[in-house]
Amino acid sequence: MKYNFDQVINRRNTDSVKWHVEENELPMWIADMDFPVPEELLKVIQQRVNQRIFGYSYVTDEWAINYQNWWKKRYHISLEKEWLVFCAGIVPAITSILRALGKPGDKVVLLTPVYSAFFFAIQNSNHEVVECPMIYENHQYEINYARLERELKKEENRFLIVCNPHNPTGNIWSKEELEKISKLTKENNVIVISDEIHCDITEPGYTYTPYISIDKENCICCVAPTKTFNLAGLKSSCLFIPSEEYRSIIQGQLIKDSIASPNAFSVIATSAYEVCENWLEEMREYVFENRTYANEYIEKEIPLLSTVHSHATYLLWIDISKTDLDSQQFYTQLRKETGLYLNVGETYGKMGNTFMRLNLACPRSTLEDGLKRLKEFCETLK
Repeated sequence: MKYNFDQVINRRNTDSVKWHVEENELPMWIADMDFPVPEELLKVIQQRVNQRIFGYSYVTDEWAINYQNWWKKRYHISLEKEWLVFCAGIVPAITSILRALGKPGDKVVLLTPVYSAFFFAIQNSNHEVVECPMIYENHQYEINYARLERELKKEENRFLIVCNPHNPTGNIWSKEELEKISKLTKENNVIVISDEIHCDITEPGYTYTPYISIDKENCICCVAPTKTFNLAGLKSSCLFIPSEEYRSIIQGQLIKDSIASPNAFSVIATSAYEVCENWLEEMREYVFENRTYANEYIEKEIPLLSTVHSHATYLLWIDISKTDLDSQQFYTQLRKETGLYLNVGETYGKMGNTFMRLNLACPRSTLEDGLKRLKEFCETLK
């Protein structure tokens, strides 16, 4: 490998949310990587730093071109420039979308368990959450289409948020699965918001299907280079909105909510699409080797737990149902006794109460440390 993903970088005392922990604690929770961004992108950022003035910025033509080229090359999708709308983050953008296209009290369907921040975005827009639990069997999830259809037929359920690929389960929704969703939402006049921020982080040999390749009329797709290249702090995201009607209304709401303007580094973040593809390929290979290692370790060394089989994201969804603990109890005791800090499953919906989420995007030595702590804790539960 050209890039050294085994390198351990000390992120303590760097204003890192993830690493704002006690000295003995090991954070493997929030979805950012412990890998440095590639030198190719650092050179671009350094050029901006060397300008020494960080005033107001605007969205350049190159920003849109970078998205267009990337989606054309990797996913064979032609994006019209006017479809692309800058926003400072996907979660606040979802809140703005709901405010723009809905009214207070409208309900939003979620395929749970699902990314916890969706719940906050829905609440912040004065909408209500409707959980549509997925079916979990044989270490895998699938959509309960009969339940979904019943929910979408209800007049008050105005939106469906799709996580594609799915966080935290790691599902890559197939073209056929997305076509079923599109058919049901169109029949019931339900607007789809598709969060596709994890789209580039798939197991080598696997790829995702952009929702707008299925439906351009009834969807807003949310994307960003930030998860792919570990740039979350640069606050750079994009909405794909083919519908001119939706686009005009949403743009106005983004301005009202003060998330329509880039900072000095937001626009150049998309330069990663130009110069970091080789880094991405090696990162994917490394992360999914980590996933294989974690799956095999847990199966062999921690029989009290099991993992969900998946081909996307750098997040591992761990089944703790054989313990006598719910996810909050498991989290509290695990962190207190070993210092290992994981995500609490119940924050991803009611169906997550017997699960924990672990971040695999770290050097192998860090992962080994985390898994050993997890094993030590589970052995006390026996």
